[in-house]
Amino acid sequence: MSIETSYPGVYVEEIPGNPARLIGVETSIVCFIGRTFQGPVNDPQFLKSYADFETMFGLDTQLSDTPTAVSLFFQNGGTHCWVTRVDAAHSADAADYTDAFDAIDRKVELFNLLILPKDNGAGARPPQSFYGMASRYCQRRKAFLIMDPPDEWINVQKIKDPEIGIELIRTDLVKSSSAIYFPTLVITQSDGSQKITGPSGAIAGIMARTDSLRGVWNAPAGRDADISGITDLNLQINDRESEILNAVGINALRKFPEGILCWSARTADGDDSFSSEWKYIPVKRTALFIEVSISHGLEWVVSEPSNEQLWAKIRQVIWTFMNDLFLKGAFQGIKPDQAFFVKCDAETTTQDDIDNGIVNIEVGFAPLKPAEFVIIQLQQLSGRVQ
Repeated sequence: MSIETSYPGVYVEEIPGNPARLIGVETSIVCFIGRTFQGPVNDPQFLKSYADFETMFGLDTQLSDTPTAVSLFFQNGGTHCWVTRVDAAHSADAADYTDAFDAIDRKVELFNLLILPKDNGAGARPPQSFYGMASRYCQRRKAFLIMDPPDEWINVQKIKDPEIGIELIRTDLVKSSSAIYFPTLVITQSDGSQKITGPSGAIAGIMARTDSLRGVWNAPAGRDADISGITDLNLQINDRESEILNAVGINALRKFPEGILCWSARTADGDDSFSSEWKYIPVKRTALFIEVSISHGLEWVVSEPSNEQLWAKIRQVIWTFMNDLFLKGAFQGIKPDQAFFVKCDAETTTQDDIDNGIVNIEVGFAPLKPAEFVIIQLQQLSGRVQ
C-alpha cells in the first residue's frame, strides 16, 4: 500500500514487517514569480493548466512575461505549477521577490524549479538583477533556477563582455543551482504580431517532459528536446558558436530541419575551466532528487531510538530506493556496488551525535553524464583493397 506523506508528491510504500519503502518525490514542480494583471498577491496558486492560469491571473502580458512563460511551460510538457503574483503597483524589486519567497515557504512544501519571468514595467530591472538571491533561495530549498539571457546578448560575442557577459551574472550566483539558456524565443501572438520572450518557461516544460518519459537523470537536451509553441529563435546559432557557449556553461538553443531544439544541459558551473562535479544539469538534479526523497521519506526516523537496529532499517530503505533507480538506468556501473553506496552506522553517527538526536547518513552514486561529443576516428587505406 502506498501512502502520501505530509509532503505533496512524496510517497512511501508500507510493507508488513519491514521498514517503509521509499518511492521518491516529484522532480518537475515549477514555481513562477512575476507580475500579473489580476489575482492574489503573495499567495502561491497551484495550477493544472493554462486555462487555470487565465482564470486566476489573466492573460495581459504588458506587466510581465509571466503569462507567456507559463503558457510555454504547459505547451512543452508541464502538467502543474505554482504561480506567485508580486505587487502589480510597481515594477518588481528585491523586496517583492523576498516577500514571494516567504509566501512560497509558507504554502509550498515541495518544488524543484524556479523561474522569474521578465518584468515589462517602466523602469523595471532585468531578472538578472535578482538571479543571485533567487539562486541562494533555490540552494536552501533544494531546487534549481532556470535563467533567461539578458536582452543585451544580441550575439554570442556579448557573452564575454565584462559589463554584460556571463561573468557578471555569475558574480553573485550559486552556479551549481542554476542554468542559463540562449538565445531568446520568437512567438506569434493571437493578433499575428511577433513577441520576443525568454526560454525559461519552455525549458521547464521540456524538463518536466524528459523527467516523465526518461527520468530526471537524463539530459533535457538533444533530438527529443524540441520546443513547441514558438515561431523561431531570435538568433541562429551555428556549430562553432554552440561550442563557444558550451565551453562557458551556457546552453544553446538551435534550429534544425526537424525543429528548434535545446542542445546542451550544463549548469552555470559548467564552464570547462571550472572542473566542477556539478557541471551537468541532470547530475545536479538527480542529486537533489535523491537528497530530498531520502530526507522526506525518512520522517518516521524522528520517533525511533538511534541504535544499530535503526541504522540497519535506514540502510535497507535507502539501498532499496537506490537499487530501484539503478535498475531504471539512473547510474553508471553494471552492479549495484559499482553504482552507489549507502552508509549509516557507528562511524557516521558518533555517540555525541546520538546524544544530540542526530543520525548521519552518507549516500554516493556514479552519475550518468551527457554524451556531448561523439568522436569518430577514420582510417583511409591507400592502394587497392584486395
